[in-house]
Amino acid sequence: LSLLYIAFAWQMLCLLLGFYLISQFSKSNTPRTRGQSTMIKFFDLSTIMTSYVFCLPIFQIYLTVLICIEDRQAYGNLVCYQGIYFLHFLIAILGIIAHIVISISCNLYHSDLNPFSKAPYATAHPRSYFYRLWIKLMIVLLALLTYKV
Repeated sequence: LSLLYIAFAWQMLCLLLGFYLISQFSKSNTPRTRGQSTMIKFFDLSTIMTSYVFCLPIFQIYLTVLICIEDRQAYGNLVCYQGIYFLHFLIAILGIIAHIVISISCNLYHSDLNPFSKAPYATAHPRSYFYRLWIKLMIVLLALLTYKV
């Protein structure tokens, strides 16, 4: 369960940092300071790590809590569907939503195309890209749901 808290805190940090950076850069056209550039680099690194490197482990952490099986040793002394389990269930749901938001925003705005660029080759994504992204997400979820230890 400590991994659940760590993954959730990491994703909330990424989201809060992203919202802070968006609010700072949408207010003014002043040049960036060194601290803001460092925060942008940290945000880029953390979203890339969350979206690509830690994608499967984070989903596995959340799905372990969502799909509660009584004989699993991952829970410690947590009893399924009673008491504090519902708080962990809520954290897992919010974490999955945050993970999907981070992954989609990283895919759309960072790694493949940059729609805010002034370069002529940066264009909007075609509709087929969204279908491929959805299929990739479903394959990962299906693999995690059907995995047996």
